[in-house]
Amino acid sequence: MTHSKGIWLSIELLHDTSLTMQEKLILSEIKQLSELDTKQCYASNEHFAKLLNISKKSASNTISSLVKKDKITV
Repeated sequence: MTHSKGIWLSIELLHDTSLTMQEKLILSEIKQLSELDTKQCYASNEHFAKLLNISKKSASNTISSLVKKDKITV
């Protein structure tokens, strides 16, 4: 199976005003990674930090925010 490279944002996610753009990008990557194999995402904070050129702490804070907003579970 061939996978495209990049992040795809649904129109619903793009217009979700409860999320920051960083949250939208990380959530989109989590959804795409979870669809690959196990229906779960095992990417590290380092993965998201490198992808978005942010610190690991910022990635961690964004993921924590997504948990608080009930967008993901960890």
